[in-house]
Amino acid sequence: MKSNSLLMTFTIAASLLVGAPQLQAQTRGQQTPAQNAQAQNDQARVLFGQGSDLWYAGNFVDAEKKFREALRRYPTAQYSDRTSFFLIATLIELARADEALSEIQKFNRAYPNSPWKTDVEEKRLSLYGPSRSASAGYHVATGSIPVPPAPPRVVAPPTPFSVILRVTPSPSLEHEHLRIAVQKDANQGIAIARERLKANPSDPAVIATFGEIAGSGSPQAFPFFVVVLAGKGPSPNMWTQAEFSLGRLKNDNDAVGKGLLEIVKEKDGVPIVSGVFTRIQPATTQKVLNQVVEVPSVDKLVALEKVYKGTPAQPVRIFILQSVGSIPETAARDFLTEVAKTERNMTVRTMAMHVLATRPDVDEKTLNDIFETVVSPARPGMRGQISRGGAREFRDQSTVQLAP
Repeated sequence: MKSNSLLMTFTIAASLLVGAPQLQAQTRGQQTPAQNAQAQNDQARVLFGQGSDLWYAGNFVDAEKKFREALRRYPTAQYSDRTSFFLIATLIELARADEALSEIQKFNRAYPNSPWKTDVEEKRLSLYGPSRSASAGYHVATGSIPVPPAPPRVVAPPTPFSVILRVTPSPSLEHEHLRIAVQKDANQGIAIARERLKANPSDPAVIATFGEIAGSGSPQAFPFFVVVLAGKGPSPNMWTQAEFSLGRLKNDNDAVGKGLLEIVKEKDGVPIVSGVFTRIQPATTQKVLNQVVEVPSVDKLVALEKVYKGTPAQPVRIFILQSVGSIPETAARDFLTEVAKTERNMTVRTMAMHVLATRPDVDEKTLNDIFETVVSPARPGMRGQISRGGAREFRDQSTVQLAP
């Protein structure tokens, strides 16, 4: 037959464009050392992600198993020091102090220059409370040696309230004050947290309040965590917890979408959001974008288009296209059509066409007109090989592939 299936045509074209290097690597035999290392990093990250989800859910027993498995199977993987830190924190939560101390010693030997070293040292110090002080080991025997009477008890006058205010409170007390502030007025509490981070980018009281901020439903929550993740001051522990909180934002009254609109309007807001979306877990990026499209405002499409153009990362661009596909407005269709016609990255371009094929406001003639603009450098005659009846089959295949 002269005419080929449209889907087959694009599959062949994509293979010629992006599949040739992989095919050459396979014909040479086994994976290269770099490819093997990357595979181990990916597998270790999956185990860590499973463990961290269990950890934040309070399931420390199963979290420990995941962290230990990751360290046992991939001891030299990237970010193993982070996994080791979470194992230490897990053992402390399980009240197994001796094992935690043993893991701390292993950490110091294995990762002497780790950025997590400060966090590990904080955990070590937390194991030595007043009950384990050196004075607890002394015992005064009673018997023939007379014991002098205790000195008379002197009752000090009450401390003025103004003096109490000048005393530096404990981190737990500061966290409690900040938590109450967020509960009473989320926007004001987040503003206080921002000011505290200017003085100490790894403020433990602010870190402890991440859960309250993420669950506040405030439009300021999304910009807050984006700024934290984009900064250079936070410790790795703080960065991980901020990413976790970003993926669990409460979207009451479309707070996430409104937050994105606000930060994109700010100076350097677009590159900040694009950079964070590139660095965090893909599942977190996808979840946030799915929340953004829920806001009933035409400005959301403008904001998403700016972020799309502001990032070269292929996965982020694909997630944006999939999210935009759920927006029924004509402007969303026009944006996807423009990408399908002009995008240079063939994978992203094909995704735009897949999303268009699932929309009820795109007919087969429009799809065929878009297909006519696709010319592969590897197959100059592709335009002539596209059958006019292929749009229906492509639409059917796209619906299957993009179905949730």
